[in-house]
Amino acid sequence: MFTGLITHVGKVSKIKASDKNDTYIGIDINWNDDLIIGSSVCCNGVCLTVIDKKLNYFGVELSNETIKRTNFQFMKLNNAINLEKSLKIGDELGGHNVTGHIDGLAKLTKIIQIKSSYELWFKVSEEITKYLAEKGSVALNGISLTINKVENNFFSVNIIQHTWNNTNLPNYQIGSFINLEVDIISRYVSRHIENYIKK
Repeated sequence: MFTGLITHVGKVSKIKASDKNDTYIGIDINWNDDLIIGSSVCCNGVCLTVIDKKLNYFGVELSNETIKRTNFQFMKLNNAINLEKSLKIGDELGGHNVTGHIDGLAKLTKIIQIKSSYELWFKVSEEITKYLAEKGSVALNGISLTINKVENNFFSVNIIQHTWNNTNLPNYQIGSFINLEVDIISRYVSRHIENYIKK
């Protein structure tokens, strides 16, 4: 479990694809205090397990399913990647409950600068839209954000200067795809309603 508060931005330094094994991703990061083999790390919103660790570096593996459903399919060397270590009992929950399970990709369609903040608009599938609500929570590339508006298959969020400067969002352009995780509460409420209606 994570909070959606990005603590570090790493750099992809190694990508090793294989016909027999899962894809290996190496990430450079100045972050070695309590990161151990087997730790869970939220990487661009995806919960991944540390399988390799060196000074200022750790490695993870991506299954074909993870690559197919996330923007790791577009990942290249030297790309910046948002990082957050898993939540510990007693830690402050400053964002919202983020599981690290990606529901789909959001396509960036518009960037509007408003004073020192940025309003970002995204297009998503109808399947995802039903989970979105104005002033509800959403995680984009692992960042806990509040939804401003929902219009058909589009929604917007506001990015303050601190978040803009301390995440990888500035590296994305119009047409880029961002990992999206809906609020877990919205997901379960919607599921229960669907089952109730079917009865």
